[in-house]
Amino acid sequence: METRSILRPWKFFYRIRWILALTVLAVVAASIPSASKLPVDPSNLAMFERTQSFQDNERFQSLFGGDDTVVIGVGNLEVLTRPVLNWLSTMAEDFAQWPEIETVENLMTVKGVARKGWKVSDFVLAQAFLQGDETADELRSKLENFHEWIKPFMNETGHFTAAVITLKPGLKSAQRHYVIVKTRDWLKDHPLENASFYLSGTAVEQDSFIARIEKDHHLFVPLTFGLMMLIILFFFGHWLYMIYPAAVIVATIVSTQALMTCLNSPMNVITSLVAPVILIISISDVIHIQSHVRHVGRRPRPERALAVTFHALALPCLLTTLTTMAGFFSLMISRVPAIRQFGFFSGFGTGIALCWTFLLLPVFFLRHIHKSDAPQHQIWSTVAGQLTEWSLKYRRVIILLALIFVGGGLYGLSGTQIHTDILGAFKPDDPFRQDTQTIQRQLEGIYPLEFRVHTETEGSFLDASKILAWNRFEKLIEGFEGVSYVRYLTDVLNVLDRAVRGKDEGDENEIPDFYLEKYIAGMDLKENPELKRVMSADLRDTRLSVFLKSSDTRHVMELAAKIQNALPDDLKGIWQVTPAGQTYLLASMSQNLVKNELWSIAVAMAAIWLMLTVWFRSLTAGLISILVNALALTVMIGSMPFLRIPLNTATATIGSVAVGLIVDHSIHVLYRFKQNIKTQKIEKSIAHVMAYCAQPMICTTFILTAGFAVTLLGSIEPTIQFAVMMIGVLIMALLANLLVLPIGLTVMGRNHNNE
Repeated sequence: METRSILRPWKFFYRIRWILALTVLAVVAASIPSASKLPVDPSNLAMFERTQSFQDNERFQSLFGGDDTVVIGVGNLEVLTRPVLNWLSTMAEDFAQWPEIETVENLMTVKGVARKGWKVSDFVLAQAFLQGDETADELRSKLENFHEWIKPFMNETGHFTAAVITLKPGLKSAQRHYVIVKTRDWLKDHPLENASFYLSGTAVEQDSFIARIEKDHHLFVPLTFGLMMLIILFFFGHWLYMIYPAAVIVATIVSTQALMTCLNSPMNVITSLVAPVILIISISDVIHIQSHVRHVGRRPRPERALAVTFHALALPCLLTTLTTMAGFFSLMISRVPAIRQFGFFSGFGTGIALCWTFLLLPVFFLRHIHKSDAPQHQIWSTVAGQLTEWSLKYRRVIILLALIFVGGGLYGLSGTQIHTDILGAFKPDDPFRQDTQTIQRQLEGIYPLEFRVHTETEGSFLDASKILAWNRFEKLIEGFEGVSYVRYLTDVLNVLDRAVRGKDEGDENEIPDFYLEKYIAGMDLKENPELKRVMSADLRDTRLSVFLKSSDTRHVMELAAKIQNALPDDLKGIWQVTPAGQTYLLASMSQNLVKNELWSIAVAMAAIWLMLTVWFRSLTAGLISILVNALALTVMIGSMPFLRIPLNTATATIGSVAVGLIVDHSIHVLYRFKQNIKTQKIEKSIAHVMAYCAQPMICTTFILTAGFAVTLLGSIEPTIQFAVMMIGVLIMALLANLLVLPIGLTVMGRNHNNE
């Protein structure tokens, strides 16, 4: 009677299996339209919290325009020829008509200033040359007098030129993509003999980045899915064992992406990893369930087999899901919105995967596959048994080796580098990276570290003594390591100074501020792009642009602080210097990665330890599971400097993701050991448990490793680095669970016996 009472709910559960399956199918079918409409956001906005720095950047854009650019480099030609300059003039005229473009700048838009009588007027520098009134040598000589304005558009040899197209702020990704496509089409329709074209800029960077992500996404999901199914076939020996995990995977991914669409969370550089990660992780519980079915063999009735399976695995599967979710949700303390979104949706996907796993189990319960053990299972059980025997026999040696590895990992942590340069995320042979590096080598002006200089004192920007102080300050900045050149209001004023004096060079110790003030006061900023770039309409804000030779994040932050601290005493308190621009925002965001990473790992470990301690009612069990897997995590994170893997927006999530994932094996072993220790001796119980858990542990590790290995084929370096780290952590965790965990079980067993 008692057995019938126990089986009664499982009989009902089995009888409504098709209703449950159809319900899951209906939910997934209803989610497909939303999942298919998941938007993509290629911008960097998902990386930034709305902090003071972000608001400062918005203020900077409102004053000086957008900083989203398309840079067209033109090389392998003599720039100062009439055909080339006519071509640049046509480009400026055509592109200025596009509604998405704010400004177009190249050699044919740069204006100089000259004194005519007692007045100063501006003119297009190359206009006289195009009209045939001067030679190329005369034009070159004139350009040298305006080198402050020409440097971003032509190199010193005169064989490379560039056009900078600034897009209007607030454009959507589709509009930016349209501009880039239209630009490429314009270059095809307007060929320039023997010229080579290079396309770069922040807009092209973002568009290229998202194109690589979409390409990888379309590659990873089907390839990972197919590879995982083949591994399942190898381990379980029958194609029917592929149906159950395939159904769970599809249902989980569709549900997760539908939620992302409903919550208006577009796929970005970080959340693009959600689908591949969920695809890999959602299969873990399925493997343990199918391995249990294979292990126990045929049962006389399916409802009895269902009851045995749930009794053995429901609680440990629930616990492993909760610990994995804890690892993902710990990322939500990050100050980077994209990482928070990744943590939330990955955690949700892990939880929903467990729901689909148990709801679909009665339908895909493979009762007719009745072999109690497959040859593969016996092989892995034998391997695990041998490793367990070595572990218990040479426990001191293994503990010593574990301590050495942990020490090495802790030592390596001190050398971890932070790097969030998007250009570095592209592979060395990527066309966009090569184009950008070519422009950078020729002009050294791709990475601007921007500052907004503000004053409440009216007219102070035109005070002669302050201008002289800024001249000295600008020269000081140009001497800093990694700085290519600096552009500021003083560059404009120096040119104006030479014009009003009627000389090629002015006296730095005497600036006629009367002429400058009169000239600037009567100038229409909208008609003068050189001045508009560096001065606001109310003359209270100016722009300081420090162009860098590289965008290394640590160098950017150090340089920004150094520039602010180097401000002369006679300028402090009068002018406020505030960093701005995407280069600074990315660097500032990266400074929080280490702290956030360490906090996320600490929160995840604390939450998991608390769960396990309460669940097993044993401090020892919680500590054993955490310490064993912390060994693997410490070794791999500490190896990042040796593998030349930096801490970036992708690898920053490794710790929290891994600690929730790799602890699953320990939970299943501890749960099984706690059941067996009641009736068996310690060493016999350890051997039995390790042999029983061997196949799902090894099979799951193989599948997860293979899944992450697919991402090694990706187009983005952070994705590849994420995969390398995850593969390393999974392999190290498997070894730790096979070699170190049995030693911990002896301690747990003795404590149990003493109790």
